[in-house]
Amino acid sequence: MTELPKTMKSAASYDYGNYESIKIIEREVPTPGPEQILVKIKASGVTSADSMMRRGVPRFARLFMGLTKPKNKYIGTIFSGEVIGFGEKVNSVSIGDKIFGETGFHFGANAEYAVLDEKGVYVKKPDYLNHKEASCLCDGHLTSYNFLIKLGELQKGQSILINGGAGSLGSAAIQLAKIKGARVVATASPKNFEYVKSLGADHAVDYKRLDEVNEQFDVIFDSVGKLGSHQYKRMMKESSKYLTPVLTLSVLLKMMMSSLLKTKKRVIFSATGLLKPEVLKEYLAEILLLFKDDKIKAPIEKCFDLNEIKYAHKDIESGHKRANYVLVFS
Repeated sequence: MTELPKTMKSAASYDYGNYESIKIIEREVPTPGPEQILVKIKASGVTSADSMMRRGVPRFARLFMGLTKPKNKYIGTIFSGEVIGFGEKVNSVSIGDKIFGETGFHFGANAEYAVLDEKGVYVKKPDYLNHKEASCLCDGHLTSYNFLIKLGELQKGQSILINGGAGSLGSAAIQLAKIKGARVVATASPKNFEYVKSLGADHAVDYKRLDEVNEQFDVIFDSVGKLGSHQYKRMMKESSKYLTPVLTLSVLLKMMMSSLLKTKKRVIFSATGLLKPEVLKEYLAEILLLFKDDKIKAPIEKCFDLNEIKYAHKDIESGHKRANYVLVFS
């Protein structure tokens, strides 16, 4: 392994709280274990999921993340970078390889260096993607691919409502839905109407005026998890699917009821990041083919320095994040 600095800068949050809880700390560069890879981070995504974990919401998730404070104080899960070291049992990468993926339960991707498991979720970065673009793919693109293509089984000619169309997941979902040949209605704030239409949405709706929508959809993808059951149920057909990456008690109960009663209308939640690494790698390979054929893009709205990460999280907490936010490292 090449000689490395002994310390590095990393984003951390020692307590649950708002964006002000984030600190930039100096800590030791992690040493990879026998089956781990050490990566020099070139770009790292800042996501709504990061914000939720940092705030400890929904509150029942603290049963897994830490009851009174985070079990893992280091922030960030998605990255793109360069392999600079690995353990003696690793044989899947070489020094200098460009890879992107997730750090998984190690977290800590919002830092100058990070470790990941050799059997974790990462793939080689192709030359047609830069590090900033690659660092986003395991958030919006991977999650939306799982929901629309695998869980929603979206088909040509179907209709889909994408709630939160301007966000990271929504931006990817609109593009994927159009690739499948679906009719896409996306919610957004009026200032983002042209943006979601530029991605392929057939129609944009003010997210505050959903009660004025009289259409029913084959699939509803609530990318931000903010629709109440009274909102989405009236927009579902007899065999529609309501999909969300945000687990709430209401969603859990609706899933259980639809399963017990075997109703055609289905409420579906999935934690995409908890799928088996080999499954997620397969999805990433399929997504990369879409990029190679120039059928899909990774829109990046803002880039930040690590020292500016609070501003990125402040934007996310405001609920008006558009597309992808990326930390860029030298």
